[in-house]
Formats: sequence, C-alpha cells, structure tokens
Amino acid sequence: IIKHLDILCSYHQIRVKVIMKNRTITQDTTIQKGISSLMGLVIATSGCPRTRFFKSMARFHLPLADEEETISRAASMYLLKQYFLKNEGKPTDFDLKELIKIYDDMHIVNMAIAERLKAASKTDSAVNAIILLDVFTYVLPLSIEGYLQKFKYLFDLDC
Repeated sequence: IIKHLDILCSYHQIRVKVIMKNRTITQDTTIQKGISSLMGLVIATSGCPRTRFFKSMARFHLPLADEEETISRAASMYLLKQYFLKNEGKPTDFDLKELIKIYDDMHIVNMAIAERLKAASKTDSAVNAIILLDVFTYVLPLSIEGYLQKFKYLFDLDC
C-alpha cells in the first residue's frame, strides 16, 4: 500500500472507487480516508491474533464507512458471535465487555503499525490512515451504549 501511495499527502482529495462482487462504491474523500479503509481490510485479514475478531467483519466490509456504520457493524457482528457461542453452550458476553477489550487491544496494534509506517514512509498519508482507524479504539469503548441507544428506534420492541 505504501509503495504505491506514498507520493501523496494525507489531505489530498481523491475519488475512491471500490468494485466488489455485489456493488460499487465511489466517494470523493482524502488519501488518508481511502488508505484507512483499505488498511482496515488488510489488518482484519492479516492473521494477527489480536485482529481475529475483525475477520468476520471483513467478509461484509463496508469501504469508507463512517463512525455510525462501523460501530453498528462491530456491535452486530460481536452479538452474532455471542449467539453462536450460546448455541454451543459456551460462555457469552451480551454486555459487550469483551468487545471493549478487543478495541483496547487494537489500539496497541494500531500504535505499533503507525510506528512501523512512520519509519517506512516519506509522507504522512499511511500514518494518518492508521490514526483514523485508531479513532474507533477510543470512540467505541467510550460511547458504545450511547450509539446502541441511537439504534433502538429501528426496532419494534413490542412484538
């Protein structure tokens, strides 16, 4: 990723076009946001034990997702995993405590990646891309309850 995009500064505007099997997504954005979305997918499928949770999210990757979309997907996939664990008689966490730990661990991973990218890059675009990803390691643990409450109106709880 760095080899091909390290000539561009993070704030440069670009048009990103992601062609997937079932859809094409196009967005005018910055280099750092485009790289961040791509790096999120690469990191999720890297095989690192600390990123294992994100592998299921990679299957339904939403390129260039915003904060609300990302938190919705993370909580949904986490709760789906809890459903499968429950069906197999294994301990579950419907209080999302382990999800918060996953994001705390991701902060450590992101900071290590940022240091390596800083050493390998000429521009700030890759490092800033990781910093954008890392924002979720702060936002999700602090506001998961608030975000989930924002989604409550979408569900009919009377049936």
